[in-house]
Amino acid sequence: MVKIHISYTPDDEATVAQAVAYLKGILPPVKIKKKPGKAPYNSVYFIPKNHGNPTK
Repeated sequence: MVKIHISYTPDDEATVAQAVAYLKGILPPVKIKKKPGKAPYNSVYFIPKNHGNPTK
């Protein structure tokens, strides 16, 4: 699984909310972490959850 990182400015908050909602629907279970980044950017991280053995 790949980690996804999105950097955005406060002006793009609505677009990021749409992207997060879309990705939550198509990705397997992930942890979503929002953090303030270096000004003027904020960050959203999609981190995969570990659910036992991977499928083969």
